[in-house]
Amino acid sequence: MSAIDRSLKSFPDVWNQAFPESVFQPLRQRAAKGFRKFQLPETPEEWAAVRPELYRKAAAAIRLKIDHSLPLDYEETGTIRMDGFSIRKISFRAAPGRYVTANLYIPDGPGPFPAIVNVHGHMPQGKVAAKIQVRAQIFAKLGYVCLAPDAFGAGERTSIHGVPEYHGMYLGASLMNAGETLMGIQVADNMRAIDLLQSLPFVDPDRIGVTGGSGGGNQTMYIAAMDDRVKAAVPVCSVGSYEVYVRTANCFCEVMPGGLTFTEESGILALTAPRALKICSNIADGESFCVREMLRSCYEANKVFRACGAEDKFSHEAFPGTHGYWPEIMESAVGFFDLHLKGIGHGMAHEVPDGASLPEPELMVWEAGKAPAKLKSLCRWTNEKAEKLAAQRKQVSDAAAVKRDLADLLVRSREIRIENADALPEKEGWQRYSIDAGEVMIPVLFRPGKTGRCRIMASDLEKEKLAGSRIYQNAKDSGDAILLFDPYGSGEMYAYEFSLGAKQNYHNLTRYCIWFGFSMFGIWVQEYNLLAQWAEKTFGIGKFAFEGLRDAGAAAVFAAAISGKAEAVTAEKTVCSLNLVASKFCEEAATLALAVQDILCHGDLSTAIALSDAEVKLISPMHGNGEKLSGEEQAAFLRECRSEAERFGLKQHTVAE
Repeated sequence: MSAIDRSLKSFPDVWNQAFPESVFQPLRQRAAKGFRKFQLPETPEEWAAVRPELYRKAAAAIRLKIDHSLPLDYEETGTIRMDGFSIRKISFRAAPGRYVTANLYIPDGPGPFPAIVNVHGHMPQGKVAAKIQVRAQIFAKLGYVCLAPDAFGAGERTSIHGVPEYHGMYLGASLMNAGETLMGIQVADNMRAIDLLQSLPFVDPDRIGVTGGSGGGNQTMYIAAMDDRVKAAVPVCSVGSYEVYVRTANCFCEVMPGGLTFTEESGILALTAPRALKICSNIADGESFCVREMLRSCYEANKVFRACGAEDKFSHEAFPGTHGYWPEIMESAVGFFDLHLKGIGHGMAHEVPDGASLPEPELMVWEAGKAPAKLKSLCRWTNEKAEKLAAQRKQVSDAAAVKRDLADLLVRSREIRIENADALPEKEGWQRYSIDAGEVMIPVLFRPGKTGRCRIMASDLEKEKLAGSRIYQNAKDSGDAILLFDPYGSGEMYAYEFSLGAKQNYHNLTRYCIWFGFSMFGIWVQEYNLLAQWAEKTFGIGKFAFEGLRDAGAAAVFAAAISGKAEAVTAEKTVCSLNLVASKFCEEAATLALAVQDILCHGDLSTAIALSDAEVKLISPMHGNGEKLSGEEQAAFLRECRSEAERFGLKQHTVAE
């Protein structure tokens, strides 16, 4: 920023230079330590002892839920005859209320055939994307039954049937808040795909493989790890290391919450042993899945394959080219599957027939806009899950227990403490402090007041956003002391690498935190309470108001609920639910800092308001798309807050303006 630009700022910077390193360096150091710490056993006895617990932790981390006894409720809506094979347009049930749309490619002849689950990556069109079609056609021409399912949130499983959308960002993150993960649902859906294949008379149930590229490669890796029925797997351009994921960009479908507290990616690869696994990477791929990181993970995983006497079933290969499942990789994958699923050849690449994609609408299970009600989108599924959780929460009336649960989730998952506070030279009437809370730094501006009360306030983006806010204007006129701070990862700590795309959405930084089992939002909640304790000790202030703009307003509410340090809370332009797809997508009025694994299992914003002893004011509460709540919607939300307070036997004074 130039000197002229700086002169236009409403608030001075605390530091003489931006400090994003204070955020990403400790995270990267943690990840680097994890790679070196999570070493795998080298003997069969050690692996036999380690494997069950590793599997259990991985399944729990992705919130895997699977019921193999549930009827598949298989349905066909049409068949397309091709030269040497046919394509059936089908759906099947993966879980109660969750159906998968798919295309089933079947070679001509009686079978039984080996089968391949052909999973797509981050393709909004899902199973009908040209590359997925061609891959499936090649497998069918070579004598494999090939099932190409739509991933949750893609293909026909979108918010508006027939309108493609990306299943990551707020869609994928919303599942976490509702107590699930996109990764876990993908694994469960693919396990049910295997149930389906094994039920078909023309499929050999003991010869099933899986492959996919990018996000599909990620699915391949995890389904092979979690389901022993997969006899051979080829993940493509999708294997790196968890360490490198904590400095690059990935989709929420590729995040294992808390994964870096108990394993590295090598541990997931090792869970496939002694079954066949071939990893394909591209030399010109990005850092996440670069050959260097793939080799690091493979070297460690190979210890287990060697211990299991299956070193010959584990291989990796690097190909020229950028990110993608290219023809030469297809040739290599077919050779690998021929050896391990058909028992022919030597596993080497060989030529494959051509495939030509059909017009996408022809392969849809239902005509666009005419899907039956049973086909739920990711958005609808999340909203229904959030409603069920809200109903379950209404059965709990122990306020102290709910506060403890919220504290466990938001604070104790990664508790921070102020270790030092350095006073910096006063500037533009503000006392400046650089506060060190271990791996968290907090830049603070403080202005003394005359009332004995301090207003602690923040924006989710940067202090400068507070200048035009109602909360700051009211604070200036109040005579109260004012303490402004940048929450973790924002303002003077922000780096473009923390977000995905042009918007300051915290997509990547949120993911980094989740890998370690804590939330960015939880750090923000703690910062309010820590700064109140510090101001009380440093300035002798005894009364506090917590105030926040946008997502920081939500953090202020939860901070007050957990600690009781605030006598008043004001949240301005804050969304009124941590269900990220509550009514309209949170792309304008909120960031992914609000992604908190399992938060809705314990409480929503209305719960936190109800638990707070403070008077709560909501200024211009928002929908996710930036629209203000109507007067009727505000009134309904206030009734909800008071109803929750009554359930806890508490009184709550909440107003909305």
